Amino acid sequence: MLLPYVEVYGGFAGTERSADERTPDALAGTEHQTFLSGDLDHDDNAYHVVVIPEAAKGSVLDGFAITGGYANGDGDITV
Repeated sequence: MLLPYVEVYGGFAGTERSADERTPDALAGTEHQTFLSGDLDHDDNAYHVVVIPEAAKGSVLDGFAITGGYANGDGDITV
């Protein structure tokens, strides 16, 4: 769950000196793709990979490909 005013960035190679040097476009085939996956043990998927509640004002989740989730319902969740 993403908390208010927390910034989480992906797309780093590990050699950057600032966040401006990263390649955040995780879905465009860059060499520094960063994934958040709900694939558990390569045979079962988590229902929710990332939860961002309405109360997470000021939060940033940038530069990730989110895969392997299995939330297929139309109901609400309580956070």
